[in-house]
Amino acid sequence: MTRKTQRSASLVQILPAAFFLYATLLPPEVAFYAGSFRMGAYRIALFLLVPWVFTQLVTGKIKFGFIDLMMLITALWLPVSFAQNYDVSVGIEAGGSQTIDMMLAYLVGRCSLNNFESLRRLLIIISPGLLIAGLLLVGESIGGSLFVRQTAQSIFGAAGEVGSNLNFERRLGLVRAYGPFSHPIHAGVFMSAFLPVFFMLFRNKIRQFSGFGFGILGFFSLSSAGFLAMLLNIALLGYDWLQKIVRDIGWRLALVVTATMAFLIQMFSEGGVISVIYRYLTFNPGTGWYRTQIWKYASDDVLANPWFGIGYEPYTRPPWFWGSNSIDAHYLSMAVKYGLVPALLYFLIAIAVVVLLSRAARQSALSTQRDVFVGLAIALSTIIIVMFTVAFWGAILAWFNFMLGLSLSLARNRRNTTRPIRR
Repeated sequence: MTRKTQRSASLVQILPAAFFLYATLLPPEVAFYAGSFRMGAYRIALFLLVPWVFTQLVTGKIKFGFIDLMMLITALWLPVSFAQNYDVSVGIEAGGSQTIDMMLAYLVGRCSLNNFESLRRLLIIISPGLLIAGLLLVGESIGGSLFVRQTAQSIFGAAGEVGSNLNFERRLGLVRAYGPFSHPIHAGVFMSAFLPVFFMLFRNKIRQFSGFGFGILGFFSLSSAGFLAMLLNIALLGYDWLQKIVRDIGWRLALVVTATMAFLIQMFSEGGVISVIYRYLTFNPGTGWYRTQIWKYASDDVLANPWFGIGYEPYTRPPWFWGSNSIDAHYLSMAVKYGLVPALLYFLIAIAVVVLLSRAARQSALSTQRDVFVGLAIALSTIIIVMFTVAFWGAILAWFNFMLGLSLSLARNRRNTTRPIRR
């Protein structure tokens, strides 16, 4: 196979992933209804990619393993839980839509690419989209108008997504921007996640530091979770640099120290780790108490309904605890809606992927290979941590599932850890 043919074959694998990622950057209002089934832009992209995914699966392009099985069980549990709480039709309609989103996005990630060169090309292809999305956030924040989603609503109507209502809010003298995202939180987390990946993957300084640029643009969402994600990404990159030049420290030491600190905070501080995050690492610490109460009362419902959750029913709380029924913690929200089993499995899947990335980093023959695995591990670890303080839905949840699948394929390809054969 000639180099030109190889590049063409690689591009064929990259374009579906690029198509999907650009679809996640469209406003949630870009949608239509097929009966009661809402087809947002990202979901339309996933359905259009079904024939391609099917082709990849039947031709044996990927080999399924235990993590894939865990993902399938998690996805199938959702409609079963809704069927238990309501009836089969609700299970198929409500739970089935979540299953389709989860598995299709995950499989697009698993099937799209499995080598670093393809990942570089993918990031280059989507960079203009990330730049435009970031600049739209800046324009809204400084300009004082949520013009992106408002324009989309004037054309397509309201988004119809849970939690997607526009709320005009000022922080630090700036408007909390939405851009094309469902929520400012999603904007901040999404943009900051590319920071470690760009920095560790590229050697070209402009492209390498463009990840920092995307993170800075994401800051204009004025999202505490996005800001926390950016700080964590930078801190972990800094520690990775430090442990390269200082002997006797490594990631294992960092994990032990972090786990010990988390344990001590949980045992001896008021409200535990979650409360500390809300009180000291958010733009609005006043919401910290409110969110810790959500954990308290929602957890009681999880323990009372561990197998199938309570569906879309409001979690139990005292009359004086008014406010939204939303649960600002993804894994807790999953446990309340669907039961403890899928929530734990989903968390363990993400942890398992990070562990595989870390193991691949240790086994890499070249430092450049090792750095890519570390960058992906940092990005996913940060998202996992943030998901204890925010809830994902819609496009960003599909994107996270895509990232899990993509990272797993990269980690499982042994060619990514061996020294390339020079021809």
